Amino acid sequence: MIRKKFGKKEIFLGLLIGTIVTLVLTAYIWHQAESYRLGITTREMESEVQLLKREIQTLEVKKAQLLRLERVKKIAEEELNLTKVKKEQIYNTNDEKR
Repeated sequence: MIRKKFGKKEIFLGLLIGTIVTLVLTAYIWHQAESYRLGITTREMESEVQLLKREIQTLEVKKAQLLRLERVKKIAEEELNLTKVKKEQIYNTNDEKR
């Protein structure tokens, strides 16, 4: 059996093709891994957005409860000792300018 010897050009061409194939495969694998990582990050962010939306709804309900007119009136009367304004207490600055 006779072995054929490869010349410098054939060895270089083989190494070049091997290097190119390796680079292409590496780039493809990196792209797939990056796509997977971005997908996971996107799902995590979407979950966080849903959680924040629910928290906003809860806070809106709490805000509405705290700003109820009956509650505000009760606090004004009982805690702040405020009363309704009487007609003689109203002062109109426009009347003086005439």
